[in-house]
Amino acid sequence: MAQDYINVKIDTEKMAHGAEVALKLRGKRGGIPWITILTPEKKQLVTSDGPQGNIGCPLAEHEIDWFMKMIAKTAKNLDSQEQGQIKAALVKYATKERRR
Repeated sequence: MAQDYINVKIDTEKMAHGAEVALKLRGKRGGIPWITILTPEKKQLVTSDGPQGNIGCPLAEHEIDWFMKMIAKTAKNLDSQEQGQIKAALVKYATKERRR
């Protein structure tokens, strides 16, 4: 994923002005984790607020589907095989977490 994305974490409790930055990006307070994908010019392309709300850490099928739509919409270099590998890893993780 590194060829298409730079991961930036905003800690709303530990970072100076983290809560303000998160609120500016999201426009409201809500569950975490929350994801937004921006252009280099800071234009928001998509967020983790799917049709059923914030997907957080995607575990349910509809959450994984929304995450993959986020990737499909914004990826520039990830091909379909790589996107399939991401989905497979998410499904594997979600299955493991649901068994806990």
